Amino acid sequence: MVRITLSEASGSSVGFTTNLSSTNNRRSNPRGGVRKYFRNRKVWVCSECHRASKRSEWLSFVFWLVLIVGSVVYFSE
Repeated sequence: MVRITLSEASGSSVGFTTNLSSTNNRRSNPRGGVRKYFRNRKVWVCSECHRASKRSEWLSFVFWLVLIVGSVVYFSE
């Protein structure tokens, strides 16, 4: 068994603020913002599942790398 840490979204918040101290312009400068919160959760997975997951991530990385490099070479000609 292997213990891994998963990051999962746990919520979000929306904020709104105005900059009243700005002397460069006569108007206030409203700004909105969204923040997302994440929680780290530690879970146990079997060793074989963990290895398969890592192998799958590596193969996905290699696939996209070959695709991008191939596209650049193809379109540069």
